[in-house]
Amino acid sequence: LARNGQVVLETYVAPNDAKVIHQVNSATKSVMSAMLGIAIHDGNLKLSNTVADVLPQYADLPNAKRLTVEKLASMQTGVEWNSEFSSSSDWVNVRQSDDWIKAYLSRPIQDERIGKFTYNSAESDLLAALIETAVQQPLADYAEQRLFKPLGITHTRWVQNKHGQYGGGRGLYIAPRDMLKFGELYR
Repeated sequence: LARNGQVVLETYVAPNDAKVIHQVNSATKSVMSAMLGIAIHDGNLKLSNTVADVLPQYADLPNAKRLTVEKLASMQTGVEWNSEFSSSSDWVNVRQSDDWIKAYLSRPIQDERIGKFTYNSAESDLLAALIETAVQQPLADYAEQRLFKPLGITHTRWVQNKHGQYGGGRGLYIAPRDMLKFGELYR
């Protein structure tokens, strides 16, 4: 715990300590939002870009032209999506396909849901793929260069899927004090 940028309470359960990195699961999405902001600032992406603009190999799929960076970032795409918390969830089915991006872009869109929030980690993963393509380097390398190193964060690990893509919805490992540095960025 920190107050005014200073650690006031710190405790760990063995075998963990301050140097052990931990998977921060969905807090990875917060790092993704920072990476998106940096990519926009660097002129690599715009909120109005569609998936088809950035990943033209998927342009023949109707959703590729409908899904924008802004809608993905706010999880307001209207893509039909069910719980991520069961073994038969949409998340599991999409992630296990040979081409998860194509599988996701092939899902139906519920027009009445466009503009309404639906929690969806696949949309954060798709954002990660868009950022990687737009900046022309792996997401972990871009994050290291543009976010982690400037904050003095030196020890992270980012899980890749079976296709070598970094997850934007979860999969970042970071030490607690380094996560605090990220939190201080926003404070």
